[in-house]
Amino acid sequence: MTKKTNRNDAILTSEFNAPNQFWTLSDLRKLAGLTQCEMAAKLGVSQPAYAVFEKSVNLRAGTLQKIITAIGGELHFKVRLHGHNFNLKVV
Repeated sequence: MTKKTNRNDAILTSEFNAPNQFWTLSDLRKLAGLTQCEMAAKLGVSQPAYAVFEKSVNLRAGTLQKIITAIGGELHFKVRLHGHNFNLKVV
C-alpha cells in the first residue's frame, strides 16, 4: 500500500517557516482538511455563523481558542514588550 501524498504537507513544508508568514483561519481550516460546515458542526453553530468568524477581525480570545482547538491545534499568545518576549496565559 502506498502512502498518499498530502498536498497540505507540501504547503506546510514550503511555507511553514517562511519569515513573516501569516495564516488566516480559513487557511488553517483548509490545511486541517475541514469544510466550513464541518467546523460549524464541531463548534455547534451554523455554517453562516462560522463564516462570520473566519471574516472577523475582532474575535474574542475564547472564541479563537475554541476554533483552533476544533481544527486540532493549540493557541499560544506571545507578547513583545520592551524588547523581551513573554508568553501570555489566557484563562
